[in-house]
Amino acid sequence: MTSLSGDLHPLINLSMKHLILALSVALASTSLAHSQVVYSRTSGNSILLFQVENGNVVQLPTGFNEHNFPIVSRDSRFIVFSTPDPVIPALQVPPSSDVIIYDRVFNNSRRVINNNTVVQNPATVLSSRPLSAALSPNNRILAFGMEFTTRQGTANPSSGRNLIIANAANGVQIDTPRLSPLADSTGSEFVGLSWDPSGTSFVTPMQVNGLLTGIVRIAEVAPGDWQYVGHLSTPVNNFPAVTVQMYPALSPSGAGLAYFDVHFPGVGSAVTTRLIVADAATGNGATVLATFNSGIYPAGLAWSRDGTHLIFGVAQQLQLFGNFLTSIDPNNAGVGAIPSSGGNIVSVNGIGDADAFFPSVPDVAFLPRDTARPSLKVKGKRKIVTRRSNVVIKGRVNDNFTVARVLAKAGGAKVRKTRVIGGNRFKVVLKMRRSRAVVRLNAIDRAGLKSKKQTIRVVRP
Repeated sequence: MTSLSGDLHPLINLSMKHLILALSVALASTSLAHSQVVYSRTSGNSILLFQVENGNVVQLPTGFNEHNFPIVSRDSRFIVFSTPDPVIPALQVPPSSDVIIYDRVFNNSRRVINNNTVVQNPATVLSSRPLSAALSPNNRILAFGMEFTTRQGTANPSSGRNLIIANAANGVQIDTPRLSPLADSTGSEFVGLSWDPSGTSFVTPMQVNGLLTGIVRIAEVAPGDWQYVGHLSTPVNNFPAVTVQMYPALSPSGAGLAYFDVHFPGVGSAVTTRLIVADAATGNGATVLATFNSGIYPAGLAWSRDGTHLIFGVAQQLQLFGNFLTSIDPNNAGVGAIPSSGGNIVSVNGIGDADAFFPSVPDVAFLPRDTARPSLKVKGKRKIVTRRSNVVIKGRVNDNFTVARVLAKAGGAKVRKTRVIGGNRFKVVLKMRRSRAVVRLNAIDRAGLKSKKQTIRVVRP
């Protein structure tokens, strides 16, 4: 492990396909082998989504053929990713992309942000491309970056990037804490986004030095008001050489911060990438864990569930006509791991030498459907004694469950009204028909997941 002020530790010169495997033949700890890792992988012209656990690899049936920037929710149930719309040949420009939330319990996908390519006039075309998008720990808020590109026909593209906070249930915007009318020079802004376990803040790359990106923290300073509250890394501008940071990842406890530090010697040149860990509260104590060969570009970063390892994606830097671009070659990529305290790079059990990138790891193991049903709790006792004919029952479901509607069946009473109060809370109003009633309640979310049933007994003396 090397201090930022010390000498760099270059990895041996290997092809990308063997970068990870050649440095170690075994994992540094058995806990890594049992971690669930979600990642993207090329297959022909598609970028498919996979999960590996205990060495077993499974393709996830999202219904889409391209998965960019996939990020798993902290409770492991949902995966957020972006996917492009179909190409419109007449426009001759890259299509817009949408934000999708895939539910691993029901194996279904929901389009929460739906962008369209807009022809503003015969000569101007506007397209929108989501960058990293992640759900808050309670799955109610979606934070994501969005790039807007305007072209005059097929030429003269001009791009800007916004940071958007939205309601995860319907995609309605809550706040836009950052508007960048001119995209950063390296395309790093909002590439990587990681929530603090408290759900009150997250980290992401943002322009902090001209058009250069460093890691910043965005926090909710008042209900619905999200603002920049400080930076955790600083980019360097020695034009034409610049150094920026991207793909921040907060540890499961929220105390540790990891990110990639990327040095661009000049336009069209090969980058030098370093993997760094630091204190998440201040950004201090930045320490280099690894320095990659020239021309190796970042492709995602996450912590293992127990916080002992960093799981990273890297790839060869894409080239066009001899010039290096600010992008990866997905056909020459790989996922590896390194102890968060420093050590050798090792393979991830089950991924090995695959062309994998965009790794993401949930904080808890994904549970199958029959054990994933959240609990429903009623305020007060399960037996209600009252002289009133109208009875109000209030309750709530687990914090990570957003109630869409309440199912209530009553014997000896009529269900007059069910109402979702907000988030995970609800209210049921009964009209007693007899002196005793039995009420069975459960809640259902937008994806169709039902909570566990709760039985309430009502006695009217």
